[in-house]
Amino acid sequence: RHDLKAPLYDNVNDNMEKYIKIILDNCNQKIIDDENSATEILNAKNIDLDNKKTYLNYYQNVISKIKSIEDKNLWDALLDNRIIDYSEHNIIDYFLEKDLNSHLVNYINNGEGDIDFNNISEEYKNEDFENLFDKAIVTNELNNLKYKQIITSLNFDYEGFDVLGIENDKLIIVIDENIIRMNSETLLFMRENYSDSVLYYIKKNIHDYKEIMDEDLFSH
Repeated sequence: RHDLKAPLYDNVNDNMEKYIKIILDNCNQKIIDDENSATEILNAKNIDLDNKKTYLNYYQNVISKIKSIEDKNLWDALLDNRIIDYSEHNIIDYFLEKDLNSHLVNYINNGEGDIDFNNISEEYKNEDFENLFDKAIVTNELNNLKYKQIITSLNFDYEGFDVLGIENDKLIIVIDENIIRMNSETLLFMRENYSDSVLYYIKKNIHDYKEIMDEDLFSH
């Protein structure tokens, strides 16, 4: 079947750079394209990266999945402009490509809704979740609510704890959620590196603490 609109489409497609520039110059800094149209424009090979970023600055709708945008150079702008749907999928997909950087931290902190990685636990490798956990546990820039939701729903804990750089308010959350187990090695590490929190750690694990007390431990 012959598509009567094909010549017009081909003409626009062949001159996409000019077409998008006209849109940007005449949109009053507001673009309400649907998701499919936006994805097609952002994935177009014949549109300059700067024009795509300007398009994102003006875009008013939401794109469901960050992975639908092929050019990862746009991913920071997608998060910064709050264009990507707030979801666990988008958090970990971005993380696996670009790490837990300031763009992702701000996206997480400012997003509405809870974070629960149990919802997608079967869709990614366990090591992907573990890598996110290891990075999140020392990311003090996360607000406390999101921090707690992330580290608890990733479902990891420490048999032996030797992680440096966790600020006190975050460490209290880690202790409260039983992510740090009580044992003699961890207690010594806490005494040496988190002296302000060691008493709280003991009180929260008082029964286990009593079981591991011995003269050798107190000689250190």
